[in-house]
Amino acid sequence: MITIATRFRPFSHSTPTRCLLPASSLAACIWPAQVQIFHSGTQERLLECPVPFGPLKQFSVTLDLEQGCIVVSGFAKNGYIRYRITNKEIVGEKGWDFKQSLPENDDFQIYKNNERLSFGCHKAQDVAAIWRRGTLGEILPFIYALAGWYPQNTEAVKDEGSLFSEAYAAIQEHAVNEVYEKLHTLMQASFEQLFFPQLLRTSLLGFHVPAFASASILGALQKWRSIIRSLVLQEKEDGIHMLPVLPKEFHCGRGVDFFLQKGHKIAFEWTKKAMRTLFVEAACDDICSFIFPKDTKQFRVRIVDEEEVHTYLNHAPIPLSKGKKYFFDRFEK
Repeated sequence: MITIATRFRPFSHSTPTRCLLPASSLAACIWPAQVQIFHSGTQERLLECPVPFGPLKQFSVTLDLEQGCIVVSGFAKNGYIRYRITNKEIVGEKGWDFKQSLPENDDFQIYKNNERLSFGCHKAQDVAAIWRRGTLGEILPFIYALAGWYPQNTEAVKDEGSLFSEAYAAIQEHAVNEVYEKLHTLMQASFEQLFFPQLLRTSLLGFHVPAFASASILGALQKWRSIIRSLVLQEKEDGIHMLPVLPKEFHCGRGVDFFLQKGHKIAFEWTKKAMRTLFVEAACDDICSFIFPKDTKQFRVRIVDEEEVHTYLNHAPIPLSKGKKYFFDRFEK
C-alpha cells in the first residue's frame, strides 16, 4: 500500500506570526501576549484575545495541517504553556485554563480534501528554513495540504495578466523546462510567514505583474491547488494523464487518496521521473485509459486478492469493476 509518512505541521518562531485558520474564512496574527483573529478576505479584525503570561521563551506557532488548527506554545515564568486555535474556539491545553469562542463562520462551508502529495523531501518544518531553502519540492506539499481545507475554487482558472497565468500557460503547453521557474516566481509572490497568502505587495517585491489578477486570498489558494495537481494528474477526454508535466526537479514522489471525476480512488509513486506503482480502487464499472509518460511502453495490472494479471500498452483502455482494487507495476520503457 502506498502511504506518505510525513505529517504536515510547519512551525514558526517569528513574532508576530500570521497564518490562515484552516476550515474557516478566518486568519490569525499571533503574538506571545495576544491573539488577533481577523477575516482573511476583508482583513477586518474580529477578536483580540490577551494571553496573560508576559514574554515567552521558545515561542512557537504550529500550523497543524493534519488536524486543521493552530497550536501555540512556549515557556512562561511559571512553566510550559500550550493552547490551540480551531475554527470554533481558542482553548488552553497545558498551563492555561482558558476557553474563548471565535466569531461564527456563517459565510464558510466546512470542507476537507484528504489528498496528500509528497516530492520526497523530509527536512525539518521550520518555516524560516523552508523559505530560506526555497525548494518547491519541499514547499508545494504544504500549500497543497493547506488548500485541502477549503472548498474548490469556482473563480476563472486562467487569471489573465498575472504570474499565475504565465505558470498556467507553461503547464498547458507542456513547457516542462519552464514550469519550475514559473512556479518558483509565483511562489515568491504568493506567500509570507506561515504560508499566509499575500496578494497586494508584489510590486514591492520587484514583480511587474501581480501574482493573481482577480482572486481572493482563498481563491488564490485554490488556484495553487489546481496548478499543483495538474503537474501529476490531469483528466482529459482521451484518458487520465499521470505525471503529465513533471519538472526534472521533482524526480520522485507520491500521491495518496486522490479521487478521479468518476469517484475512483488512486494512489501512486514515481522514482527517477518514471512511474513505479499505481493503485486504483474502482468506484463503478468503467473503462479507463491511463496515459503515462511517453517513454513508458507497457505495464502490468494485477487485481488485488485475485490471480488475474494482464499486461497493457500505454494508452490502452482498461476495464474496471466496481469495488475491485487494481495494482499497476512493472512499468517498462
